[in-house]
Amino acid sequence: MAYQIIKQINKYKGKIISEELTTEAKDVFVKYHDGYNLKMSGLPSDLKAVWSKLEGGAARLEIVMHMARETMAEMTGNESFDCNNANEESMLTGVQLARWFSNEARRVYAVLSENDDQQHVRKLIEAIERKRERISVRDWQRSHSLKHATDAETQLDELVELGLVQWEGLSKESKEGRPSKVFVLASRSDSGASAESCCGSVLLYQSYLSRML
Repeated sequence: MAYQIIKQINKYKGKIISEELTTEAKDVFVKYHDGYNLKMSGLPSDLKAVWSKLEGGAARLEIVMHMARETMAEMTGNESFDCNNANEESMLTGVQLARWFSNEARRVYAVLSENDDQQHVRKLIEAIERKRERISVRDWQRSHSLKHATDAETQLDELVELGLVQWEGLSKESKEGRPSKVFVLASRSDSGASAESCCGSVLLYQSYLSRML
């Protein structure tokens, strides 16, 4: 199926530009396509319908990225840029954009179907994400205008119990006194950067929703 999409894309390209995919670019797309279909098989029918429209999205977005890079090369006089062959970099960018669109679809569908409790949890996750996915009890207390630090810790402990946040350790002692407990989103607790790290909070929330079903 992946190679059929590439064939269709190449046929379409022939009508507007002479570019062809390099072997490396094709390999990137095939790997993305196979993983994408595996994930799509476990989605609910309404979201699966949206994802199916993005199945060849990475390859189509690659066209846009290659043409943008070609235009930039012409403007800057970069004669080393190969206009006739879309390379791995253009395809990787197309894949990253396609993943962003598909995960945005997951986020929007989740928001539309959530109840009050789920909305509360999502907003707490998003609040931590805005703090670069790590936050101390003291900072949480300030940002949510809570009177006592114990109230802030109680809210964060709620997320710990749900498996969405983990206690990482203590912050460095500040001018204000004792160090404060630091919490981190579970998607970052291993300190590793996954291929979809830019969408970590979306995937984390989706995991939480699936456990609630």
